[in-house]
Amino acid sequence: MKRILLTIMIGALFSGPAWANPTHELVQQMSDPDRNAYFTKVLQDAGERCDGATKTQFQRRGNSGDAVWNVACRNKKSYSIVIHSDTKGSTMITDCATLKALHVEQCFK
Repeated sequence: MKRILLTIMIGALFSGPAWANPTHELVQQMSDPDRNAYFTKVLQDAGERCDGATKTQFQRRGNSGDAVWNVACRNKKSYSIVIHSDTKGSTMITDCATLKALHVEQCFK
């Protein structure tokens, strides 16, 4: 009984509007080729040097509902892309090498 109640409480906690992230939900439902094309465009539109995404991985979800994705490109560059839980699905892009050098986070873990 305690386990069921805990499951219900956790479900209620994570189903609220604070966790809503429509852009992440759409990206998560894409096929791998479509997701690669989507992230390639996001990176290129932001001025990053990605000659085509070859691998994507959902890393984690933040406390505010932001979603963190890792993207590897053919030219061996890799990025961490945060999809914010705002209505625009705005993003923040960081080079994975920078995150590793700063000991902040490691991509593809």
